[in-house]
Amino acid sequence: MFGIGNIINLTIFCNLLIIAAFAAPISAQEEKVIIKYNQYTPFENDTDLLYFISLLKLSLDETVDDFGEYQLVPVNINMTQQRSIAMLQSGEEIDVVWTITSIERESIMQAVYFPLLKGLMGNRVFLIRETDQTLFDKINTLNDLSSFTAGQGSNWPDTQIIKSNNLPIQTAPDELLFKMLLKNRFDYFPRAITEVIKENKIYPEFSIEKKLMFQYLSPIYFFVNKNNIKLAKRIEVGLFRALESGKFDHLLQNSINITFLRNELDLDNRMIFRLQNLSVSEKTKALHKKDKLWLFN
Repeated sequence: MFGIGNIINLTIFCNLLIIAAFAAPISAQEEKVIIKYNQYTPFENDTDLLYFISLLKLSLDETVDDFGEYQLVPVNINMTQQRSIAMLQSGEEIDVVWTITSIERESIMQAVYFPLLKGLMGNRVFLIRETDQTLFDKINTLNDLSSFTAGQGSNWPDTQIIKSNNLPIQTAPDELLFKMLLKNRFDYFPRAITEVIKENKIYPEFSIEKKLMFQYLSPIYFFVNKNNIKLAKRIEVGLFRALESGKFDHLLQNSINITFLRNELDLDNRMIFRLQNLSVSEKTKALHKKDKLWLFN
C-alpha cells in the first residue's frame, strides 16, 4: 500500500506532467518561423519591392492564428532572376521569391497560385532609343513589328512568349540589356507598365514608345521551395483572405497608382497586340477565369 508520503510525491509528479503537457505546445507556438527573402533592388525608393514585401507580410499576418508567429528576414544579394531561382531550389539564403510564372518554373518551384499584380505584368510598353519614335509610328500590325527586334533576358518567360508569336528577338543576361539597346543590338525593350517609368528615369537616354502595347497572360506569383508546401499553403490562404476582406485591393491601389499609369502611359489610346502565351500552365489558365483576380481580363 502507498503511504501518505508516496501519495504526495505521486500527486506532485502528476501535476508536473500536466504542467509539462501544457507548456510544450505554448513553447512551440511561440517559436517563430523564419522566412527569408531578397530585398536587393537597383532602384531608389523602389515602390514595387515595398509592395511585394508588404503583400507577403499581409498574407503571413492573416494566418498567424492558423500557422503561428513568423519573422521575415531580409537578405541583400545582387543577383539575376535565374540565380535567385537556383538559390530557392537549393534552399540557400532565401525561402520565397516573386517572379513571372511559366510551366518550367512551376515544375521546379512551388507556385502560390494568386496573381500578385492582377495581371499587370502582362501589359508591356516599349523602351526605345530617343530618335526612333517616328519608326514606330509607322507600325500598324504585328507583321509590321516583325521588321524590328525585341530585347529580353536570356531566361525570362517573356522571351518564349515573343518568340512563339514569330517576332524577332535578341537575348542577353539581364544586366546587359540596356547597354545593348543603346548600342543598336535590338530595337525595343518591352517592359511592364509598372516598371517602365522608373526605369526610364534611371536611363533617360531612352524614350517610352507612345503608340504600341503588348498584352498577354503572364502573372507574377510567390514561389517557394518544392518541399516547403506548408509555407506555400500559408501564403495562399492569407492572400485569398486578404482578397475577400478588401485588404489586398487596398494595398494594390495604394502601392501602385493605376490611374496614374493609365494616364501617364496613355494606355486607353494605344494599339494593343494580344500575344499568345504557350508557356502558361493549365492551373494558371483556370485561374484566369476568376475575374476578381485580374484587372485586365
